[in-house]
Amino acid sequence: MELRVLRYFLAIAREENMTKAASVLHLTQPTLSRQIHQLEQELGTTLFIRNGHHIFLTASGMRLKQRAKDLVELADRSEAEMKQKEEIIAGEISLGIGETVNMGFLSRVMKSLQARYPDVVFSVYTAIADDVICRLDQGLLDFGVLIEPVDITRYQFLELPKKDRWTALLPKNHPLAQKKALTPQDLSHERLITAERKSVQNLIDNWLGVYGDRCRTMNHMNLSLFNKCVMVEQGLGIALGLDFSYVPESLVMRPLDPPIENRSYLVWKKGPLLSPVLGRFTDEVRRFLSQEAEDE
Repeated sequence: MELRVLRYFLAIAREENMTKAASVLHLTQPTLSRQIHQLEQELGTTLFIRNGHHIFLTASGMRLKQRAKDLVELADRSEAEMKQKEEIIAGEISLGIGETVNMGFLSRVMKSLQARYPDVVFSVYTAIADDVICRLDQGLLDFGVLIEPVDITRYQFLELPKKDRWTALLPKNHPLAQKKALTPQDLSHERLITAERKSVQNLIDNWLGVYGDRCRTMNHMNLSLFNKCVMVEQGLGIALGLDFSYVPESLVMRPLDPPIENRSYLVWKKGPLLSPVLGRFTDEVRRFLSQEAEDE
């Protein structure tokens, strides 16, 4: 009794029609009929009752069906496990990512993956979205983490669990530090430090509205929370950026009112991933996202 013939038998039992089963199996009907006839002879019993175009299992056929399903499933599982053992999950995963609260989530994913596959290493490139997109399109990065406002339609993507909240970073002794949240009117006549990305500047301009014209000249910068903190400490302005808890004691963060919140996405090029380790990473991200959803 061969696994191949058992698969034939199960296909006929499922389709209840010899012609349909032959089509599914990419066999001719005479070939399939001959294989089943030989199986019946080998077992010394009739497996099917033929009634016109339909075929039904006999009592013996029903007993064989369950055994055959178990044997085929076991064979498939064993083959998959052997292939997985032979498949080496190792190599470098390169990510381009901005400064986002979702770095905590991704770090947990990385740690979990490395616990299962110690030969996996991560290369993290910190940059603004425009630089990440450029390197991703050039094939220099496997994945990117992009924060709104950004166009993700040309990539495959997964939305990350946390939204980044915008805040104002200012000295503790600043008069506005006494307020629980800062409005566009509060920031009028203040010198602001903002990101240099044009799309982010537009976001801030829209939030400031009519009060934007009253703000003093803005200073622009790329990434680096440390550098931003130093600039604020030295009195170069109030920095508008994402919410982080790691700030010097001399500074405070205050939320914006009305609030600005941006979603983040893990993105990669459309099409098949180039190596098994990249697929394992996306699987692990999905698993953690599912856990986050259940916890909520």
